[in-house]
Order: sequence, then structure tokens, then C-alpha cells
Amino acid sequence: MTEETQERTFSVPSPARLELNNIHGSVDIQSGDEGIIRVTAVKHLDSGDPQRTQIEMDQAKDGSLKVQTHYPENAGWLFNNSRPCKVDYSVRIPSSCSLIVSVVTCSVHISGVSEHISVKTVSGPMDLSDIDGNLKVRTVSGKIKAETLSGSLQVDTVSGTIQILKSNLERVTTSTISGNLLLETNLDSGPYQIKSLSGNAILKFPQNASCTIHSSSISSKVINSPQSNRGYGRRGRKIIKNGGGTMIHHRSISGNLHVDSGQASSEESNIPDEVSIRTSPSNRQEILDRIEAGKLSTEDALQMLAKLK
Repeated sequence: MTEETQERTFSVPSPARLELNNIHGSVDIQSGDEGIIRVTAVKHLDSGDPQRTQIEMDQAKDGSLKVQTHYPENAGWLFNNSRPCKVDYSVRIPSSCSLIVSVVTCSVHISGVSEHISVKTVSGPMDLSDIDGNLKVRTVSGKIKAETLSGSLQVDTVSGTIQILKSNLERVTTSTISGNLLLETNLDSGPYQIKSLSGNAILKFPQNASCTIHSSSISSKVINSPQSNRGYGRRGRKIIKNGGGTMIHHRSISGNLHVDSGQASSEESNIPDEVSIRTSPSNRQEILDRIEAGKLSTEDALQMLAKLK
């Protein structure tokens, strides 16, 4: 495969700021030297139109850096006449760096950074580790695997499983249309909010964690480990563990809640593959295709999928 490589090094202030956009390929961002951002971009020339696929790196006067794969909107790639090349980015940034990452069909790996981090994807797996700060993730289709996170986490997904292990999150907000969730974290001030249209949720906390869980759903079960009190009401179920404490809110149309505060290792809790929502695959695929083509926003897609039966 013929490749074209670009390498550049930028001096940046503290805290640094990086915005990266890619269409097709991969993004790997890890912590490196302080005060420096190093970018390596590899364009695979025979994977698309190399003339129209441009790699742009621009640094603003305030020191913030924008890196992007640019492809003309009128190039006709949606009709298979032409398409952007695959571009793989490898970036090394200061450990304290705000990130805005937006990709279409890419795998994303981010490790060892802090500050404000925002990641948006349309398709492709996401691997996150050793992140401390305010993390926001939005994806239309793709699995999310994360571990050793701290700070706050907000996740919005249309399709795909979410697996969060060995973390110490102060507060969590998750919203999913279709897909299962495994959340393993120490409990802090909270709150922790779990919302799903369809999909099971597994919550793993330390054995001595004190929390109060409110779960409401149309069709689901609540399975909890010993040493907890359970109550039922017109608005759902209430679980009090170790006298109650940190608030955890769970809302689901269809999907079970499993609460585990035992000492079993995270490897023993298997999270099943994506749970399909009650909709015809053709309608759902049409929505995903329209998002990837840029004809439908993620927010509109969430609302449309929620209405499908």
C-alpha cells in the first residue's frame, strides 16, 4: 500500500488545546512531552482520492491547534464516484490538554490525558484509558471500552455496548438507544444517571459502597446482590445499600438492571453484545446511513430511533 506521511511539531501553551477531525482511518492520541504537540499523519494513497484528500494543520494565535482531513463536499464520494483516503493520525500531547475529536468512520484511542475532552464518532470502536477530567462521548455506532477514568463522564450513544472498568468517577450520565452498559466505579458525590431505550445495565461498586438506587422501567427486572433492601412503588423500584447514600437513577423502556457490589473481578462480569431495539433493521440502517452521509444530525437520529417500534 502506497503511503504519504506528514510529521509536524508544535509548541503549545499550558493548558494546550487540540481539535482533530478525520473522515476515515484511525486516531491515536497519547500523552507525551509538556509544551509540545507532535502529529504524524499517514495517508493511504490507494484507499481513495489522494488529490482531493488534504491533511491540514493550523495553529491559531492563542496556540490552539486544529488538525483535520479535508475533502470537498461536492466531490461526489457519497455516490461512490470518489471517496476520501484513509488517514491514520498518531498524536502526542501534553498530559494537560483539552481535546475535541470528531470522526466519521474511524477507530479512536485516547490515553493518559486530562482537562476537557469531547469525542464524537459516527462509526468505529473507541478505546479510552487513564483519563482525568470532564469527558463527553457521543457515538452513533460503535463499541466503547474505557478503564481507569476519573472525574466526570457523559455518554450518549445510538448503538453499541459501553464497558467502563476500574474507574473512580465522581458523576456519570449515560443515555443509550440500543446497547448494553457495564459500569465499574467507586462512588463519589454523584449523581449517577443511567438512561436507555433498550439494553441491560450492570453496575459494579465496592462491597462497602453506600448508595440509593431508583429504577423505573416499562418492562425490565432488577437483580441485586445481597446486603441491600429493596422497595417497590408505583414509580418503580428502590434499592438501599449499606444504609443508603449516593443517588443512582436508572430509567429504561426495556432492559434489566443488575447491581453487583461483591468482590468478583471485572473479568467475571461478561457484558453481552448489542441488544437490538424493536424496529425493522432497514429503517434503523437508513437512519445510520443518513447520519454518515451528513444528512441527519445525531440529535435528530436519537429522536427518530426512539419513536421506532
